[in-house]
Amino acid sequence: FVTDELTLQLFVKSKFGWNGDADFYEKEKIQGQILDELEGIAQIGHSENISDKPDSGKNVRSELLSYKRDLRSPRHGEKLSIATDDTSSSKFKLQVEQVKDFLKDSLSPEAALYYNGYSTPILYVCGSSGIGKTSAVRWCCEEIEMSVKARCFGEVNVFSHALISGSNSSSREGILQNIFQQFNISSDQISISSFCSFLKRKDAFTVLIVDDVDAMVQTTKDIFAPHDRVEQLLAELCNIARDSEYSFALISISNIVESCKIKRLKSIGIHDGKISFSPYNCDDLVTIVKDRIGEVIDEKALQFAAKRVANSSGNACEMIELVSSAIDNCIVSLDTKGDTIAENEYPLITSHHM
Repeated sequence: FVTDELTLQLFVKSKFGWNGDADFYEKEKIQGQILDELEGIAQIGHSENISDKPDSGKNVRSELLSYKRDLRSPRHGEKLSIATDDTSSSKFKLQVEQVKDFLKDSLSPEAALYYNGYSTPILYVCGSSGIGKTSAVRWCCEEIEMSVKARCFGEVNVFSHALISGSNSSSREGILQNIFQQFNISSDQISISSFCSFLKRKDAFTVLIVDDVDAMVQTTKDIFAPHDRVEQLLAELCNIARDSEYSFALISISNIVESCKIKRLKSIGIHDGKISFSPYNCDDLVTIVKDRIGEVIDEKALQFAAKRVANSSGNACEMIELVSSAIDNCIVSLDTKGDTIAENEYPLITSHHM
C-alpha cells in the first residue's frame, strides 16, 4: 500500500472519520474522483484486491469471524449507501435529505429567516429504535463538515459536531463535562457561560447531538416549568440555539414519537422542528448488510431474512443479529467440513444457515 500523504489522509478521513490536521484540506481541494479511486484500494494490512469472499483453500473460519466483526462494527465506517443511491426511493433517503437540508440552512446567511420551514436551528429526530436515526444524523454532519472544509459554505470555515447520550447523563455537571470533552474545550470553568464563549468562535459553526434525549426529562413535574437542573440545561441549550449571536444548532434524537414525555420536551423547547423516521424496508436492510460485509451471503437467503425483519420491525439491529447468527451457524458447519472449502461451495452462507 503506497500512496502520497494527502491521499492517505483523505482515505483515513473517509473510512475512519479521522479529524486531525484539518489544514491539509488547504493544500488541495477534495476531488470526488480521489475518493472514488480509494474505494478500490485495499485496506491497510490486506492484499491489493479486496474480494467479497475468502479464497478457497484458506482458513475460512477466521474470515467468517472477520465478517461478523464488520457486521457489528464496520471497519470502514458506515457507508450509508441508501442515502447516496440516486435510484433509491427509500423513505430513509428522503429523511436523511431533510436532516441535511436542516444543517445546510443552519449554515446559510438567511438561515435565521427560513430554516427550510423550521422556525429555529433546533431539530427533533424521532422514531423506533434501530432504524438509523443516529447514524443518519452523524453521517449528515460528517458530509457537511467535508463540504465546509472544501469551502462550500462561504464564511464558515470550521464545522464541529459532537454526540452525547442522554441515557448516560444523570447530572447537569456531568453533561457539561461530557460536552466540553467531546468538543475539546479548554476552560478553567466548566459552565454554560464558558460553552457560550466557545460558540462565539469566528467563522465556526457547532452542532450538538443529544441522543436518547427523552432519558433526560421527567414526567411527574409541571409540564410548563422545567425546574430539574438537567431539564434546565436543555432549556438553556435551546435558548442558545435560538440566539443569533451564537453559531449553534441542537439536534435531539429519541425513540419516542408520542408519550407524556413529548409534552415535557415541547415545554423545554426541544420539539421545535421534527423529523419522524420510518422503519427500514427490505431493500434498505439488504443494502446495510452488503455495505458492511459485501456479497458473502446467498441473495435469496439475504432477501428472505430482510423481508422477515422488514415485516416485523424494520430494525437494523434485528437484521444484524439474524445475519450474525447465520454466520455462527456457518462456522459450526465447518466442524464437519473442515476449515477449507472448494470454489463451488460459495456462497458460504445460505438459507440453510438462516
